Amino acid sequence: MESSSVRVYPGRYGGSRAEPDIQYRWEVDGVVHRGDRVAYANMWTAVNNDAWQFILDYPEGAIVPVHVDPDDPARAVLIPGSHLRALIWSALGIPIFLLGVYVWRYRREG
Repeated sequence: MESSSVRVYPGRYGGSRAEPDIQYRWEVDGVVHRGDRVAYANMWTAVNNDAWQFILDYPEGAIVPVHVDPDDPARAVLIPGSHLRALIWSALGIPIFLLGVYVWRYRREG
């Protein structure tokens, strides 16, 4: 880990939200790459301390595993895979979308 800190942003409706501000590097076939992507999904919210815990788990100067895309070694993440929070938000969006389609069809036909 080249750097590891937390960036705090003002929240939309008061309060704040925190996200890790990190830089890390890895080497593949003698080529050094740098990145800042933690995961493919946004994992941070205003109501928890995940970002603060993250920098405790990934402190500056630590040697950590980096998950590299085998098809493009310049792409990498620290935490691979899907995350429950992203799946929950996706699952909530489906019924809302279906309700919108139902209302649209009802108004169009009726």
